[in-house]
Amino acid sequence: MEGLDLHFKALEECRSALYDVAQSFAAPTGASGSGEASGSGGGVGSSAFGRLSSSGGLAAAINEVETALSTELGRVSGLLNANRNALATVENNIRAASKAAEQDGERLAQA
Repeated sequence: MEGLDLHFKALEECRSALYDVAQSFAAPTGASGSGEASGSGGGVGSSAFGRLSSSGGLAAAINEVETALSTELGRVSGLLNANRNALATVENNIRAASKAAEQDGERLAQA
């Protein structure tokens, strides 16, 4: 199994990179949801645009875009995490197959 150690390290590095990227796409925690322009991801209120006649519509459109973007980024994060989990499964399967092959080799050597 010594020859596989390099491959296991590569799989681990890929999983680590996927985790880091997934975290960069994850939705921020602690969003207030107040509808005011707080800068904390809580949405934009019409007051953010002063006395513009269409400030309510503009704020609603911005919030709609923000919601859609947040949803898509959540999906991206989920897919990256799924790939990270798949790499862990691949590594576990390779380890199990390698161990089984070693045990079979030992049995054949004893026979």
